[in-house]
Amino acid sequence: MNKKFIPILIFLLTGAMIGLIIIQVIWIDQGIKVRKARFDQNVHEAMNSVSYKVEQHLAMNKMESYDPIKADEWFNEMLKKANPEVFAYTKGFHGDSAGQLDVSVHIEKDENGYHQEIRQTFVIKDSTKKYQITYDTSRRISNLTHNNIRDFQSSFHHYNSMFQQLAWKMIFDERPLTEKIEKERLQSIINEELMDRGINAKYDFAVLGSGGNPSNLLFSSFNKPVVNPSIILASYKSQLLSDNLLNRSILMIHFPKKTNYILSTMWMMLSASAFFILLIMLCFVASIHIILRQKKLSELKNDFINNMTHELKTPVATISLATEMLQKDKVMEDKSKLSSYSEIIKSENQRLRNQIDKVLQAAKLDKGELELKKDEVDLHEIITDVSDHLQFRVRQENGNLEEKLTATDAVITGDKDHLTNIVYNLLDNAIKYKNGHLDIEITSENRDDKLILRVKDSGIGMSRDQQKRIFDKFYRVPTGNIHNTKGFGLGLSYVKRMVELHKGSIEVESEPNKGSTFTLGFPLKPNT
Repeated sequence: MNKKFIPILIFLLTGAMIGLIIIQVIWIDQGIKVRKARFDQNVHEAMNSVSYKVEQHLAMNKMESYDPIKADEWFNEMLKKANPEVFAYTKGFHGDSAGQLDVSVHIEKDENGYHQEIRQTFVIKDSTKKYQITYDTSRRISNLTHNNIRDFQSSFHHYNSMFQQLAWKMIFDERPLTEKIEKERLQSIINEELMDRGINAKYDFAVLGSGGNPSNLLFSSFNKPVVNPSIILASYKSQLLSDNLLNRSILMIHFPKKTNYILSTMWMMLSASAFFILLIMLCFVASIHIILRQKKLSELKNDFINNMTHELKTPVATISLATEMLQKDKVMEDKSKLSSYSEIIKSENQRLRNQIDKVLQAAKLDKGELELKKDEVDLHEIITDVSDHLQFRVRQENGNLEEKLTATDAVITGDKDHLTNIVYNLLDNAIKYKNGHLDIEITSENRDDKLILRVKDSGIGMSRDQQKRIFDKFYRVPTGNIHNTKGFGLGLSYVKRMVELHKGSIEVESEPNKGSTFTLGFPLKPNT
C-alpha cells in the first residue's frame, strides 16, 4: 500500500465515522423531542379531563343537595352578588338592560308531526356577543292538544328552572375548593387520567387559589408550604374549574424527573443506538490499529530483509574468499596459512548456521511448534561456557567481561540449548551495542526461591520508548536501512519468549549513554 494513501484513508474513515455518529446523535435528539412533545400533549389532555371530571363530581354533589324551596331565593341572591347594580332576577329569567338570560321551549309541527326544541340565550349589555345554546331533542309528539302543549311547557320550565339554578349556583359558588372535593379524590382522578394515557411517572401536584397565587395553596403534595417559583415555571398548569366565575383555581402538576422518565421510555432505542455506535467505534479503532500495525510490520519486514541479506552475505563472502585463497599453491604449501583459512571457513560457517537457526527458531515460535527438552541445568555452567566462548571477541574490543556468580543454588529445570542461547544473545547484544570502552558484568544471586541473573553493560543505553519496543520482533536500536549494527532484531524477542516458556521473568533498566541492565528470574528446582 502506498504510504501516502494511508493518511488519506485514515482521514476519510475518521470523517465517515464522525458523520455517522453526528447523524445518530441528531436522530436520537429528534426522537427525544418527539417523545417530549407527546408527553406534554398527554399531560395537557389529562389535566383537561381532570377539570371536566371534577366539575362532574361537583355537579353530582349539587344535584344530591338541591332544595327547590330555597332555590329561587338563593339564585336571586347569587345574581346580586355577581353584579348587584345591573342584575335583577325575575321568574321569566329576564334581566334588565344590563343583560338578559332567556330559556324557551318551542314545539313545532311539520309534515312528520311535532318536535320539541329547547333554546337558551344569554346577551350581555354593551356587547355584540350573544351566547345561544339550542337543544333539538328530535322527539316526535303525536296527538298533541293545546292543553298537552301547555302542560308540557309548564313542566319543562319547572325542570329547566331547577337545572339552571344549579348551574348558576356552581358558577357563583364562593366556597373554597377544599370544601367541595377531598384531596384524596382529586389525586385519584389525576392518577386515573395520567395512567389512562400511559404516564406512570412520579409527580407532585398543587391547586392554587384564585388568581394562581403561589402562596395560596388549596391542595399540595409538595413537602414545603410554599412552592418554589422555579418549580412553578417548570410545571404544567390548567384551570381546574372553568365554569366558576368567582373562585377560579389553577391545577399545577410537576414531574421532578421528567427527562429521566422520557429517556426510560426510550431505553431500548437508546441502548441499541449506544451499542451500535460503540461497536462501530471499536471496529473503526481496530481497523486503524491494524492498518498502522501492518504498515509498521511492512517497514520492519523490509528492515529485516535488508539486515538478513547483509548478515548472510557477509559469511558467504568470507567463506568464498577463504576458499579462493586455499586454492593457491603458496597457501597449500604453508600449513599455518592453511590452518588459518580453514579456521576462518569453519567460524564463518558456524556463524551462518547460527543466523539461519535464529530465523528458524523465530518461525517455530510463531507457529507454536517449538518444544523444550527440559532437564536439570546448572545455569552457572552455561554462563561460564558462553563467557569463555566470547572472551576472544571481548579482547578484540579491548573490553572486559567479569563474572560475579554468588548464588548458592543455580540449578533450574529447563532446556540447556535454549538457556545457552538466552545468555549468548544478552552478551552478544552487550558487545554489539558498546559505547566506547566495553565493560560487561554478569552476576547471580538467590532470592525468594528464585535464581536472579543480571547482565550489565556500559553500552549506548536506551530511552523509555525504546525499552517498550526492544522485545518486539525485528526491532533494532537503531532501526532503519543504515546497517551499522549486526543482527536481525530477533534476539531479544527470542530471549523474552524463552524466559516466559521457562516460567521466568525479564526486566530492563537503561538510560541513554549509561548502559543497560537486564534482570532475569528463574524458579529454582524444587527440593525432593
